[in-house]
Amino acid sequence: MTFTFKQLVVFLPLITAVTTFILTSLFTLYREGKTNNNSKRAVLEYQEYDLKYPFENPKKYGEGLLLLNDNGLHVTEKYAGGTVSFLILRNVTSNDVINVKITSVVKSREGKVLTQTFTMPIWKSSETLYIPQNMHESNSYYVTNESLKIEYSTLAFEKFRFGYKKTKDKMKKGKKKKGKYKDYFQKKYLGFIYIRLLKYHKGDFYRFVKIVDNKTKEKKEEESNTAG
Repeated sequence: MTFTFKQLVVFLPLITAVTTFILTSLFTLYREGKTNNNSKRAVLEYQEYDLKYPFENPKKYGEGLLLLNDNGLHVTEKYAGGTVSFLILRNVTSNDVINVKITSVVKSREGKVLTQTFTMPIWKSSETLYIPQNMHESNSYYVTNESLKIEYSTLAFEKFRFGYKKTKDKMKKGKKKKGKYKDYFQKKYLGFIYIRLLKYHKGDFYRFVKIVDNKTKEKKEEESNTAG
């Protein structure tokens, strides 16, 4: 089928207009979809503390959920009235996440490995999660953290995983060099492949002291005593 010059003059602007409309619509949908996805993403963080159990001041690190499996039940009974090592997980945004799977792996001084897995249909952003890290079958209170993996979906149905993994110890010049911890934050693409979105900065270990205004501190303590 061939077109005459007059037909091209008539149809070309129409074809151009339709093509422009389609491309503009696709770009708008992409931009709005990306904005919607970004607005529903969540950022997670982890910490570990030795806390007195039962908790004396749950508001200090955040009210939420204590996740207990068989190991956790034994640990909280074994160390009741004393201290328990807790992995503390927070969602630092206001966005809830769904279809959550948390896998924590620790190793005892005797070399026993404990893998704890928890699944949650929804993790509300207002909830702090607490997971006992001690091993009730170990003779030692202390364990070595091997890895943490948190898999979750946002309310826009994007899939992510976040956590850390300890590299293997190595022998260097006759001395044992402890493995380092590597954090990761990855997004799932095409339904089967995870790609890193962020490379965390690494540095030497250091401590920090949280600075709080004395008046604010006194007010919080007063509110805590009143609530008690």
